[in-house]
Amino acid sequence: LYCEYPEVQLDRGQVDEAKEVVERACQEPPRKRKRVERKSGRNGNANVALGAGGGNVEISYVYDKESPAAKFWKSPNLHALRTDFKESYAPVQEVQEAYKTMIDLKIATVEIILGGADFLWEHNYFEHAFRFYESGISLFGWPAVFA
Repeated sequence: LYCEYPEVQLDRGQVDEAKEVVERACQEPPRKRKRVERKSGRNGNANVALGAGGGNVEISYVYDKESPAAKFWKSPNLHALRTDFKESYAPVQEVQEAYKTMIDLKIATVEIILGGADFLWEHNYFEHAFRFYESGISLFGWPAVFA
């Protein structure tokens, strides 16, 4: 849905709305957390559950396991679409940040690394292209790097 809707908006000529949808989809959603109390010592969990007094109580926060729908913001296809938009409509610095985000999330592929380095090279950012390439290939092991 997030990949097709911007395409429809582009067909209608609404570039700003398409960019907004892609940017919103690539943001990390807020996480829910639960408060969990634990009592240290023997039968600590039973005492806390029964409301027995005394002793040290440790409070920690446990985050819900994310559903597959909640993990969609890490989708490589969605971030590739975002970088395509940025390459077409944004300055080079924003494109560079979008590619760096993909590396930070560890969702970049070899093709994306080569495309990002090539984009920076074409715009005469030679040192940035080399740094981007070096940081990108550090994500991959031997067969992918030397292929």
